[in-house]
Amino acid sequence: MGDPDEKLRFTEETLIHETSDGVIWVLTRVEGGDDHLWQGVSRDGGQTWQTRKTGVKGHPPSGLVALRDGRLVLAYGYRHPPYGIRAVISKDEGLTWGTDNIIVLRNDGAGYDLGYPRSMQLKDGTILTVYYFTDDQQVTHVACTRWRAPE
Repeated sequence: MGDPDEKLRFTEETLIHETSDGVIWVLTRVEGGDDHLWQGVSRDGGQTWQTRKTGVKGHPPSGLVALRDGRLVLAYGYRHPPYGIRAVISKDEGLTWGTDNIIVLRNDGAGYDLGYPRSMQLKDGTILTVYYFTDDQQVTHVACTRWRAPE
């Protein structure tokens, strides 16, 4: 990925995915920016890439799950007040994200020490998202949220 102003460092956690049409995309946590994930998309097997800042503010991009209906869900830590865990949905295999409909799984974190979610869809259709979290008692622990993706 390239930053025309050379202020960003693309050295943080990265998530990679290939769509059913063979398009490869990566989401990357970036240091030095405004905490939005950046996305690179290649339509030629990784030879060339188009990059852009996404509307997803948070990190890292670790909680990706494909739902049975074909949508992708991305859960991530939100390290800004109100601190918590959020998710977005993609209807086009991750090429764009529904940032107009951000899902707040919780917003009661004590600070930025939270995140790294992992998600899975259960047999009943609900999603289980597991993450680490620091509560208002300053206890850091593993927690989970069971939720249902909106239609």
